[in-house]
Amino acid sequence: MAGGLRFHAGLSGVWDDGPMNSDELPERLVIYSSRWKMGLVALGCAGFVVGCLAILILDDPSVVDYAFCFLGLAFFGWGISVSIHAVFKPATLILNRNGYTINAPLKPSRRIEWDDVSEIRLQTHWLSKAVILRFKSERRPVGLLFQFNRLHGIGTGLQSGWRMKPERIAETMRAFHARHERS
Repeated sequence: MAGGLRFHAGLSGVWDDGPMNSDELPERLVIYSSRWKMGLVALGCAGFVVGCLAILILDDPSVVDYAFCFLGLAFFGWGISVSIHAVFKPATLILNRNGYTINAPLKPSRRIEWDDVSEIRLQTHWLSKAVILRFKSERRPVGLLFQFNRLHGIGTGLQSGWRMKPERIAETMRAFHARHERS
């Protein structure tokens, strides 16, 4: 990647390679979650539901089999409904001059100001990459997951499944953060 990303006006969340400075950034950028990926999650959950039903119908299940199958049906059945909901109402990551907002299906939206963010980095684990955010200690968001991450010295990661690659999301967030720091 040669230096950065360039925004295509009118196509929210679409970028190409090219130099980017924070003056080129739009006032507001909306990045949507990938409907394709959420559809694949729904299909994967459906496969597990079918597997649980097959065990219950075709096999002579024991009490433990019943317990695991009903837990699987509940968990993956819920996964199907959440994924299908996300296909029709995708999550959004909204970046602007003051901070970012994450609107995810079936969760309250969360607004974070750039003043609260101390570091934005990309972290790689096996074959996956995640955007990790570290917060200034006096302004960190409150919540059990944030507290757990703070105790273990790790930042909070953005959920995966966006239409934009994690590398580009991290670079774009850094550019928005840098523009805020200069103003």
